[in-house]
Amino acid sequence: MLVAEYDYDMDIEVQREEAFKEGLEEGREEGEYRITELYRKLMTDNRMEDLKKSMSNAEYQKQLLKEYGL
Repeated sequence: MLVAEYDYDMDIEVQREEAFKEGLEEGREEGEYRITELYRKLMTDNRMEDLKKSMSNAEYQKQLLKEYGL
C-alpha cells in the first residue's frame, strides 16, 4: 500500500471494530465463568432447588450471583 492510499479514518474504524469484538468475547468468557462458578457453589452447598430456579429465572440468578459475590 502506498502512503498516499492510507485512510486514517478507516484504520481507526477497523481498530475500533476489532477492540469491540475482543471486548465482547472477554465479556462472554467472564459471564460463562460466573454462571459456572455459581452452579458449582450451589451444588456444593446442596441448593438444588435454587440451582433449578436460577436456570429459568434471570432475576433470581442475579440475586444468587450477588449473594455469592460473583
